[in-house]
Amino acid sequence: MRNALKAILPTEIVERRRKASRIRSVLLTLRGQEHQVEVLFNDLPCVMTALVDQQILQQEALTTVRQSDLKQMQAILRALFVRQWAKQLKEKDSEKPTHCSSECQAGSAA
Repeated sequence: MRNALKAILPTEIVERRRKASRIRSVLLTLRGQEHQVEVLFNDLPCVMTALVDQQILQQEALTTVRQSDLKQMQAILRALFVRQWAKQLKEKDSEKPTHCSSECQAGSAA
């Protein structure tokens, strides 16, 4: 039935395997917490800034949340988990890691 209506159904419905989508609750929760998602990516630790561009990551995360883009949601959820993990580690150990460059440490102090 979905294949027959592929042209008029949203991609989310065509691609789902079950009648109920489990990701829907995650999408709704993230939409309700959009500001917190933005704040979470405002100040990345230096280890993460070596891997990703902070502004691009923040922009992509917000776009994914706003548009409920299921194809990007898994990557954004992983980034959120890594960021939350890094935040908890920072709170647990308030000292700066010794492996960060002086440039990175100066950037986080600003």
